[in-house]
Amino acid sequence: MSLDYKNPNIKTHMFEGYFGLEKECLRATPNGFLSHTEHPFADNPNIECDFCENQTEFITDVCNSTETVWQQRADLQKKQ
Repeated sequence: MSLDYKNPNIKTHMFEGYFGLEKECLRATPNGFLSHTEHPFADNPNIECDFCENQTEFITDVCNSTETVWQQRADLQKKQ
């Protein structure tokens, strides 16, 4: 059984709920090598190192709209 996304009842409620995002990336030097410097975001609870110092994880808060969560992710990315 597939959902009928054109159905007005489904379309109305499709983006209701709570949303959060995580984005992981690797910190690199200007020469393209993995960074071996200390994690520079220790004071920001939304930016963590995952399993190694050069992997950065951006974690949004739980938001009640997709627009808000995408805006927060963009703001976090700008801070780095």
